[in-house]
Order: sequence, then structure tokens, then C-alpha cells
Amino acid sequence: MRSVRSIIRSMRRFPALLLLVCLAVPIGAVTSVRFAEEITLPAPVGWVVLDDGSSYPCQLVNQQHAAELLIFKSEISPNETINDPEELKPSVDGIVNDVILGLPNAKILTNTGYNETSRIRFVIEFTSDDSATSATLYHRLTGVIYRHPDGHQLLFTLWGKSRLQVSSLVADDMRIMQEGFTYTGPTEADVFARPPDRRIWGVAVLVGVILLLFYLLKRRVRSGRAGANRSRNWRCPCGHINRSEESTCSGCGTARSVERVT
Repeated sequence: MRSVRSIIRSMRRFPALLLLVCLAVPIGAVTSVRFAEEITLPAPVGWVVLDDGSSYPCQLVNQQHAAELLIFKSEISPNETINDPEELKPSVDGIVNDVILGLPNAKILTNTGYNETSRIRFVIEFTSDDSATSATLYHRLTGVIYRHPDGHQLLFTLWGKSRLQVSSLVADDMRIMQEGFTYTGPTEADVFARPPDRRIWGVAVLVGVILLLFYLLKRRVRSGRAGANRSRNWRCPCGHINRSEESTCSGCGTARSVERVT
């Protein structure tokens, strides 16, 4: 699960992306929402779906409280699956110790695992500081694992996040969406495969998946910010390109000219 660690690291600076509200599809009431033609979840009033929800990561946002829920999908290969209920706890502990506690001022609030026969589920609630704004954030992370008939397992990571000050207003919504999550594709009745014991692989893979997802998210956010920064740069008549915050050209010293909009 090389992907789970990368998610959490990138999420520490992941914005609510409310600028994409123009692409949002409003949800008028608590209703079942379908993503990627294979997953469904109940969406409470006030949450909207960004884009068309046809590909991962899927995202819902609550504009009023600047909260969001992201949904990721990862595959666990047959030789790295979690094969026993006892493997879940050390796997989740690995995520907590290696990933979450590495976030700024992270504090674990709850850490719970569930064996539901056809799937296993873990829920981690925690707080951390946003390194960009110094605000305290509330997180509710749920992982749901199914076994596919082909032998591999599917991990769906549902990540809810908001500012701590408004968490009491959105935490129940996040719980409703995460607990109501369902994968509608092909699955086995028992999530656990029964090959020889590979417990160490189950732990390492789950942690790895989270890390990879965070890494991919971080790259996407950084590239978006870099693009936005480039668009604000300005070119001096001498040909030198200057950063947006510079009022004079660092090449020739000429003052930046400002176009007047009338």
C-alpha cells in the first residue's frame, strides 16, 4: 500500500478548491450519490459534488463551512493482501505512527477498526495544524477494503477535512457519508484471502498506499500553485521576467507599469 502514506502528506496543504464551485453539482437533500459508476454514498444537505464524479479522486465540498470529502481508490495486489482480521490493527497503527503523527502538531482523537465480513473498515479522527495558515484542522479518515473475485483487494480511502472551529457542524455529515459508503462492483463474500501468512506485507502495503496517495495529491497541488504563480509573473520591457510581488524590475530597475482598467 505504497499509496496511503503519500495521501496524508499531500493533504496537509490540500485546499478546499472552492474556486471550482462553478463546476459543482448541487445536492438538494440527503440523497444517494454515485461516483465512477461503482461507488455510492449518502450526501447530506449543503454538500456539492465537484466536476462530474466520473473519476478518482472524487470530491464533495460544503461551501458554507469550507469542508471537503475526498475519495481515493487503490488496488492491493494478491501477494500483498491483508489476510486476517488481526492484521488490521497493526496496519492502521502503522498509518498512525508513520504518516499521521508526522503532520504538524497531529493529535489522534479516535482510532477504530471494524470487521464486517464482506469488508473491513477503519476510522481515524485526528487534528493537525495547517502549515500554510497555522489553522487547526479536523480530519476524519475512513479506509474501506473489499476483496475482488480476481484475488486482489480494493482500498477506498475517504478523507474528510474542515477547520476545527466548524468541525462540530460537519463531523456528523462526514460520518454519514463515510459509514454509508458502498462499492457496487464485484466482490467476494469474505474480504480475507487465505494464502500463507504474509502479515508483514499487509501492514507495509496499507501504509504505503496512504503515502503514495498523499504524494500524488501534493504534486497536483504544487503544480496548480506553480501554474497560478507563473500566471501572475510580469515581464519588463527589457525582457526580464519578475515575480508578482516585485514592483521594480530585478534586471534593470524599471518600475512596473500598471494598466488602468476603466
